[in-house]
Amino acid sequence: MPAWLQIAISDPWSVLYAHGWVASVVAVLVILAMRVRAGGRDSNVDAVSMRDRIVFLLLAIGAVLVFLAQELVRDLAATMFVNPDWTTNFIWWRYVGPPAALILPLILAAVVLRRARRDVEVRVPPTAARDWSTFSSRSSLWCASVALGTLASVSILAGMQSSQAVDGAFRLLRTRGYEIYGDSRALQEEGMDYFGWSYSAPVLVITGLAVVAVWFVLRENALRPYRRPETAAGEAQVRSALASSATLLLTGGVLLTTAIALRDIGNAGLPWGFMSTESIESIPIGGEFEALSRVLLALAALVRPVGLTLVLLGGTVWWLPSLIARRGLYTGHGAARSVTEVGQ
Repeated sequence: MPAWLQIAISDPWSVLYAHGWVASVVAVLVILAMRVRAGGRDSNVDAVSMRDRIVFLLLAIGAVLVFLAQELVRDLAATMFVNPDWTTNFIWWRYVGPPAALILPLILAAVVLRRARRDVEVRVPPTAARDWSTFSSRSSLWCASVALGTLASVSILAGMQSSQAVDGAFRLLRTRGYEIYGDSRALQEEGMDYFGWSYSAPVLVITGLAVVAVWFVLRENALRPYRRPETAAGEAQVRSALASSATLLLTGGVLLTTAIALRDIGNAGLPWGFMSTESIESIPIGGEFEALSRVLLALAALVRPVGLTLVLLGGTVWWLPSLIARRGLYTGHGAARSVTEVGQ
């Protein structure tokens, strides 16, 4: 049996967590291909302004930054975590990569949308009051709320179980290890690095800033006036797409952060060693929460691909299919024109 197959069978959740991004990319490509076919039949080019295109581009950059941050930030933190003397460091930004990567693109998008208030060509009287949620679907806002609530719950529950390390940070999970004295067993407290208060508090603060940035994007997107009466309907569709993109990015980034936290919480609760003597069989050290840890590891492996999929969709699904469709239409019209000229 190949080694990779043995690993997949013995620890499928780790394989899914590590390589689930492949399934996310495939799913996004399939969805984009389906929308390209549908987008070629009804593309409203006049309704999309230059500022809209800039905002879509900024959201796409945000998606790329989130995709990179959820790997690179943790890898960088891992290289700085352990000292040569085997002591560990508290790295507060270890988990904040995905939400932090969204803040700057979202702020820039909000600034661009605010300046769009000056782009009115013919004043369109408002028909109804608009607020930040006008162009957002209830389902997307509900999903974002559930994701935020889940991250907050995980952070609070994990923080309640954390203990203080020597450096003063609440970042340890205390589990009972066994120390052997002849044939007796005595409990000894051991600490594993863990998603405690000192890690979860920065995550909640940075995520809160990302939520505020999304709120500004949704608000400026809704309050800017329409450019012309004849494009108002198309502009409303574009604004709904912008709102959905920003909300998808936030939801995906929050789910990625939750998956990373669940993964580390689960690993901290697994047995981290064994002790054995001639008179006593091997005894696991730690692993007091092993059953729960296995569940958390499985949830992390399932949540991470979902989060990646939402991030990639948020950065592409509302503009890339229509762009490809229009390019195809223009190419098709050009080819048809050439054939007609040759026929004449």
